Amino acid sequence: MRGLFERLERGARELDEARSIAAHLAVLFDTRQGGAEGEVRLGRPDLTDLLHTWPEGVRGIERALAAMIERFEPRLVGVEVRAAQSPDPLVLAWEVRGKSRSTTRAHRFLTELDTFGRARVR
Repeated sequence: MRGLFERLERGARELDEARSIAAHLAVLFDTRQGGAEGEVRLGRPDLTDLLHTWPEGVRGIERALAAMIERFEPRLVGVEVRAAQSPDPLVLAWEVRGKSRSTTRAHRFLTELDTFGRARVR
């Protein structure tokens, strides 16, 4: 039987992992694809094409974002990305879901990209 302190420690580790993943997702979404010299695939795809292909282009962006996360955030597996509603019409939002590779715990993040291209993940 596990003790109280062991259960508390495990819960703190899972919380730290979620915060760490959220911080890394913010970095990934803040980086434009091709913006990192060492790895041209790092970062989010160009979203300007989305304007010309709306609404069909949304599914392609979701697939590209999921592939980026699977490639550059190794702690998440089974990543799914879906467009989400934002109260601000000028903000693009996505819901990111995946499972922790180490604990199989499910994670869910809301990622918002503002008009300046800055990402916020919660």
